[in-house]
Amino acid sequence: MSANACRAALVLIMLTCFCCLQTVTTAQRAYPDALRRDIERARDRVYPAVVNILAVTRYFSEGRAQRAPSGGSGVIVTPQGHVLTNYHVAGNSTRITCSLTTGETLEATVVAHDPLTDLSILKLRADPKRRFPYAPLGDSDALKVGEYVLAMGNPLMLSSSATLGIVSNTRRVFTDFTQTEIEELELDEGETTGLLTRWIQHDALILPGNSGGPLVNLNGEVVGINELGSSGMGFAIPSNLARQVLQQVLKTGRIERGWLGVTVLPVEKLGRKTGVLVSSVFPGSPAQKAGIQPGDIILSIDGVPVNARFFEEIPLFHQKVASLP
Repeated sequence: MSANACRAALVLIMLTCFCCLQTVTTAQRAYPDALRRDIERARDRVYPAVVNILAVTRYFSEGRAQRAPSGGSGVIVTPQGHVLTNYHVAGNSTRITCSLTTGETLEATVVAHDPLTDLSILKLRADPKRRFPYAPLGDSDALKVGEYVLAMGNPLMLSSSATLGIVSNTRRVFTDFTQTEIEELELDEGETTGLLTRWIQHDALILPGNSGGPLVNLNGEVVGINELGSSGMGFAIPSNLARQVLQQVLKTGRIERGWLGVTVLPVEKLGRKTGVLVSSVFPGSPAQKAGIQPGDIILSIDGVPVNARFFEEIPLFHQKVASLP
């Protein structure tokens, strides 16, 4: 090959590498730009519906009723001004005020409390004809590990903040040290929560004050209500569970659930793929009256098959029982 031909080939190779480098650089630049646009879109859709909650909480000490201020976050989920937040934010309160992102402050009334899911539904006090900006509830079952999410709220009472993270687990449950039973969480008021919940674990920063605020996907939909946070981990109540609570409250004004009276375990260690294992039966419960005993395998409820091979599926069994009339 002649010297001129070699030089031409070298120039062609350099041009090709330069073009490839330009393409990679452009793609790298486009990726954060696209992510920024998605974040801005999600922010603009949900941010106006975030509220800062201040509550006067009543408790008893040395035989006397005491009152103390507390705070948290919430999100408006209907144009009429219904707010979703945590029960541990609004429970046992004697007065609740909500500050909107516009700076306006409104009093709120309690529509319903649900300690079992650690959720409360409030209603902003305003002209009945007024319509509020509200955030849509998305499908939490569609979340995938690695998906970007925004945690919005009022950490450390710094109003209207947002942090970015990714979904780490879409069906987190807590078990005891020996991993032989699900552990429920005890709230400040002594109630327990978690029987029905498979938490969304994420790494968006959660601090005191974020409780009750929305976890938002990049479509601008609320996919969870933040509840817990520590050591770089956050946990949110799935929006699909929150939607069930909200719809029942809006329809009936209260929470009603079926109760069977059993505790159950997964069947994987029995070599089974179907059913749930009854570990205990409460005295006088519907289960005892029906003759169900510890060690039995429940295969269906109300004609619908129930399966729990692993602990992560136990809350789905309890949700099915809770849905019974």
